[in-house]
Amino acid sequence: MIAVTERAAFALEEVLLSSDPPPGEGLKLTVSGNQIALMMAPPAQGDQVFQHDGEPLLIIDGDIAQAVDGTQLTIDCEIEVKDGHARREFHFVAPSSDQ
Repeated sequence: MIAVTERAAFALEEVLLSSDPPPGEGLKLTVSGNQIALMMAPPAQGDQVFQHDGEPLLIIDGDIAQAVDGTQLTIDCEIEVKDGHARREFHFVAPSSDQ
């Protein structure tokens, strides 16, 4: 299962709003080669969809969702403002083994 922190959801919403996507599209995590990419796309069958105001906010590609099934991961975000521009870094965080 993948969870999204409030901070990450806020940052994703800012990215989404600045991209002005067509209705029904959101930011989608997909596998591209050996990397994970973030792109604008509509959800597909098998995708995990996080919504905001009834529209897709973050879409986890079905291949990724299936690969992490049974594992608890959280998507978090670090935001750094430099020269008046916000730089966002999204991270997958696994729960620590000492919990």
